[in-house]
Amino acid sequence: EIGRLRWAVLFVSMCLLGSIASPGFTHMMILFTTADVPGERAALCVSIFGFALMVGKCVYGESCDRLGAKRSNWIFGAILCSGLLLCALSDLRLALLPYAAAILYGFGVPMSTVGLSVWAEDFTDAVRFDWALRLFQTGYGAGALVFSFMPGMIADRCGSYAPAYIVFLAFGVFSLATVQNTYRKI
Repeated sequence: EIGRLRWAVLFVSMCLLGSIASPGFTHMMILFTTADVPGERAALCVSIFGFALMVGKCVYGESCDRLGAKRSNWIFGAILCSGLLLCALSDLRLALLPYAAAILYGFGVPMSTVGLSVWAEDFTDAVRFDWALRLFQTGYGAGALVFSFMPGMIADRCGSYAPAYIVFLAFGVFSLATVQNTYRKI
């Protein structure tokens, strides 16, 4: 049985994942254009992100079925964190970096969307599943809203959007560690 403190930490983790999937993605175009990526290429990267996200959702679900969620989380968490790291390095102005960032980030994000229902099922019984899923979805939505201002604030202070992706990377590592530790506990 998961205690109240762990549910609270899981809720915070879902908030952080919501920030990665929503404000993180919506600021990606600005991240790239302020790193001197031409507008057409930055727009293409956003489209690539969307395609990778669609493919990633299918692959994450299949991966959870075949490998189990705990193993799949490690794989997709590493992919997501790699994409966020590449976003954080966008000021290096390497030609292929935005494309690689978009692919990895987009492919990894399904852990933070599809994962919510997988984790709710794994961390509860059938009676509490709806409650857990609502808790996770509420945290996800709250994080998307609360952190929507963060990339712009960081860019105002640092002169670049790239440091915001270091924060998103830290959020991703914390959330992955929390979820995986919960699997270990149960």
